[in-house]
Amino acid sequence: MDFIGRANFVPARVNAKREDSWSVSVQGINLEIPASASPDLRSGDEALVLARPESIRLHLEPAPSGRSIKGTVQRTFYLGSLAEYDIEVGGQTISVVLHDPKAGDLHEPGATVYVDFLDANLYLLPKSSA
Repeated sequence: MDFIGRANFVPARVNAKREDSWSVSVQGINLEIPASASPDLRSGDEALVLARPESIRLHLEPAPSGRSIKGTVQRTFYLGSLAEYDIEVGGQTISVVLHDPKAGDLHEPGATVYVDFLDANLYLLPKSSA
């Protein structure tokens, strides 16, 4: 798999392999990642979730599903048609890009936000890939 551009590599633990997805835990939340590739992983293995900055959403409140991670905005960069953020989440900085942000989507450094990963756009990699 070749990627062009930036990506976040988030530590995860494999819960289970399903027919068409992987169930993984990332900082206390469960994600279902499409099994587009079949890395040699088993339940309990440490892994990495590859999340492109565009595959992450930010919210001011926790998701009702309980699938969001609390973070703090470290850096904000507005480019008119998009906003780039560095978010500190559990001791790791992840990059987030929001296209066509509305006024309510703009977050200043120091703000508390909740990070939500778009499962369909994630990839699971063996931890040794880093």
